[in-house]
Amino acid sequence: MLISWKRKPQRGLIRVASQFIGWYQKAKNMRAFRYATSDPYRVPTARNPFTSSLPANELAGYHYQMPTASLVLLLSGFFHLSLCTLSAQSTHWRIEAESPQTRVLLRGDTLDITSPKGLSLWWNEPLTAPCSIEYRACVVMEGGPCDRLSDLNCFWMSSDPFRGLSSRGGKFLESYRLQCYYLGYGGNHNTTTRFRRYEGDTLAITDPTRRPKILKEYTDSAHLLRPNHWYTVRIEVTADGRNRYFLDNELLVDYRDASPLLHGWFAFRTTWSHTRLTAFTIKQL
Repeated sequence: MLISWKRKPQRGLIRVASQFIGWYQKAKNMRAFRYATSDPYRVPTARNPFTSSLPANELAGYHYQMPTASLVLLLSGFFHLSLCTLSAQSTHWRIEAESPQTRVLLRGDTLDITSPKGLSLWWNEPLTAPCSIEYRACVVMEGGPCDRLSDLNCFWMSSDPFRGLSSRGGKFLESYRLQCYYLGYGGNHNTTTRFRRYEGDTLAITDPTRRPKILKEYTDSAHLLRPNHWYTVRIEVTADGRNRYFLDNELLVDYRDASPLLHGWFAFRTTWSHTRLTAFTIKQL
């Protein structure tokens, strides 16, 4: 006996269920996204899961083509898939990448970054002292093409990074345009850990003699990167200009600035590496 079935138009709950399944499959299959060098894109994140999850009006599950041939993944509000644990209300980052081959994956509550060249991941809300910044990060060594043990870095209290986002394009030398604090952990192929205060001197881009001096430096193995180790980073900025940087509860930098930067932006920074980032939290002290 031959039984035939003719598909009828979907209505009501059937249509909603079908749309949900479609969104879920798209989100499942398209968690990876690529983006062009010069364009800032919103990376969805989840609010603190202990208080709330993404609201339904931030739903998506759609993956669409941008004019610059960049791809963006939006998360569906029908299910909870977090990127980072956040204490702030804003739920997005902006990305400044040197290579169009940069790849970002969402794996549960972790941001997985494969960056062939320079990358700055900017938190899109300004910070005001006194405050603390905390997150967990890992440099991955699993034999991949970008798996290089180097550069678990960050900027904080930076002058407005978004005005020149397109012109900088993720290139590290262009960061000298910014006024900020910078800590490079395991830089220079994991041979140095250095702290500097950037002065926003554009001439430093081409003139090495004008580049900011090193305020603190480590070169011993105890203060360089370990492969696949999850570090806990905590930065504290006080209202009187004291900056403290802790790594796994060890105080590496304790700097009192005579002309403190008390307002600005934060960025996770790396280059030619495979890194993972999670549990990002900002608090007012």
